[in-house]
Amino acid sequence: MEKMIKRKSDYKKSIWTGGTTTELLIWPETALYEARDFAYRISTATVSLPKSTFTSLPSYERKLLILDGEIELQHEADGKMRQERLAKFSQDSFGGSEITTSYGQCIDFNIIYTPAYTATLSLVDSEGKYQLSQTADYFYYALAEEILVHFPSEETVKLQKGDSLFLSGISGAAKLFFTSTYSSSGNIAVEAKMTQL
Repeated sequence: MEKMIKRKSDYKKSIWTGGTTTELLIWPETALYEARDFAYRISTATVSLPKSTFTSLPSYERKLLILDGEIELQHEADGKMRQERLAKFSQDSFGGSEITTSYGQCIDFNIIYTPAYTATLSLVDSEGKYQLSQTADYFYYALAEEILVHFPSEETVKLQKGDSLFLSGISGAAKLFFTSTYSSSGNIAVEAKMTQL
């Protein structure tokens, strides 16, 4: 199993039309968002404007989870409209080619991925045990002030709020156990699971 730990200071930040975005992971690592040659990209974004239009990303799929705030997303595709109101920790999935407009302000966590993958976003609970699949890659983003990720090998990884852990090349049965130094309950991290088809 390959492990990559990133600290909050390691991330790449940039500006988009609606606010700022922070690239947490792009895969493969040699890929560039601007070149659209990545398999998947995980980021957070701050939506600062009351109304903004998402960047068009044809040939990609998108999932978005709200970390703070509340927004309404309006999607337009093939002449049809769909609206979704998202509060904290709710999520939405949509095609990158859809014309997507947001109303409201928030901080979100999102993944953009090619159709060669499936992706899921879920929340990690304190004291939770999570089984890993050999066919998937996993990314964990710390929401609590400090969390501990315990591996079957008895290795422990410590993450501060905003840090992340990426796992790939999983072989054999593996289960992770999560604890939080400052919180005994609630959502302490976001998990992104990417499975190649």
